[in-house]
Amino acid sequence: MAKKSVMLTYVLWFVGGFFGIHHFYLGRDIQAFLWWCTLGGYFGLGWLRDIVYIPFYVADANSEPEVVQRFKESIRSHPKPPFSTTRFTGMVIVGYLWGSVVSIAIPEDEIAGINWKWLDLVVPLAITLGVWSVGNIGREKGSIWWPLITAYSFYPLYYIYGGDFMFVSMIFLSALAFDSKSKKWKPRQDQKKRFIQASNYSYKLWSSILRSLVQLFLF
Repeated sequence: MAKKSVMLTYVLWFVGGFFGIHHFYLGRDIQAFLWWCTLGGYFGLGWLRDIVYIPFYVADANSEPEVVQRFKESIRSHPKPPFSTTRFTGMVIVGYLWGSVVSIAIPEDEIAGINWKWLDLVVPLAITLGVWSVGNIGREKGSIWWPLITAYSFYPLYYIYGGDFMFVSMIFLSALAFDSKSKKWKPRQDQKKRFIQASNYSYKLWSSILRSLVQLFLF
């Protein structure tokens, strides 16, 4: 496999970094998708952060010996990936964003005589997908089941009491469940093969949500 170029990565970052092009180039598909749907990692914050991290991303994509060795040492030192404030914050932010978009897309009034409020049941799923996607970036991965079960377990309280506090609490607990119960190290071979398909599914889901929003505001 051809080695990835730091210079080309920076060019792609500058030209299309808001849409995650440089991450696609490096094989970081899930991170590229998240950059695409959040306009550069939450409106450019992740894009700016990449300025510092691109050399490491390229070394990781090229499986440079020092990066591989550091990863092996991390596994030996920490059987489970240690807590990361940045990653946890990212899980909460993306979970909040995706959950909010789905919630807003659900019509308040009846359309064609149908009450669509039952679609509120999809909100915990959207939150969990956001949490899970951020949790599976890079060298870490985890099952979707713990955050999904946690989000739906808390959902009755959110449904009864409503409000931003309950909404954020559902997201926070889902992220906490992923961090404490699901996450583990991702072997190198996993990193390059699993997220193209996952990104395609997520892209279709996100696009359908955006179309629903457009139709809602137009009509």
